[in-house]
Amino acid sequence: MGVANPPSHAHFEDVTLNQIAEHRADQVLVYDPPDVPSRGAHYFEYAVAPADRETLLGWIYKRCCLEKQLGCPVVLIAVYLWQGRRRTFPDRMFTEVLGATDDMGFTKLEIWKLRDRILSGELRELAPFLVLCEEDPPEQSLVAARELIIQGDLPAPTKSLLIGATAAVALRRLPLELVMSVLSREVSMLKEIPLIQEWLREREEIGVAKGLDQGIAIGLNKGIVLGRDEGRLEAARMILIEVAEPRLGVPSPQIASRIAECTDLQRLVRVTTEISQFETWDEVFPENGEPSSG
Repeated sequence: MGVANPPSHAHFEDVTLNQIAEHRADQVLVYDPPDVPSRGAHYFEYAVAPADRETLLGWIYKRCCLEKQLGCPVVLIAVYLWQGRRRTFPDRMFTEVLGATDDMGFTKLEIWKLRDRILSGELRELAPFLVLCEEDPPEQSLVAARELIIQGDLPAPTKSLLIGATAAVALRRLPLELVMSVLSREVSMLKEIPLIQEWLREREEIGVAKGLDQGIAIGLNKGIVLGRDEGRLEAARMILIEVAEPRLGVPSPQIASRIAECTDLQRLVRVTTEISQFETWDEVFPENGEPSSG
């Protein structure tokens, strides 16, 4: 697109158009360098299907209004997020009336064509869209997206934002239980997603969970069964620690060793869902025998 990363003099602009509040741009990035004559803006619209004529009219109308409102050149960039079974995505609106023509073009960006560059890490920030790059997204696409974000040299707030975006995008095409299973280590980040908050509240209402952390444990338990035996155990151990730490603190080396040596999946799941009954890690994993309720 010509601008790999926004320069330091770029900033996002209010997307509400003056005097026509019912029309909002998806995103506007203004480039405002010291030399004012080169000021300009990119106006982004995001779509999961090819734009029809009515949509195109709205985009072009908003582009013209933004240029007048901002007082600088504005370029419309349509970002198509999902190809599906479609092959043609418009990058212009052509009109002909009695031989006279009008051809209004704009820039389009098709995310699925960037798949290899995303996987290579070149466009790591677009990792949340990997699950949209294939017609039938496998679990591996979500796993790859997570690894790109977590392993990248990115600030912690950026990673949290991208993990949240990954979950939100994945939930359009993958089962909730699967998404939460793959992203189990990022439980605290996922709590901020409205759809997951709603899902947890529903579980609380039917008595499946008592409290937010327990609700997450119950939901993740469904995702655990999707893995292989060893994978299930490892996921269950990680979820137990994630859910229990706010209440019991970080497990000691001795407790961590007992958790690592536990091969009873049902026990791991049970103590996770009943964590509110315990006061110490030693109650959850005593040196010998089964845990006793607090």
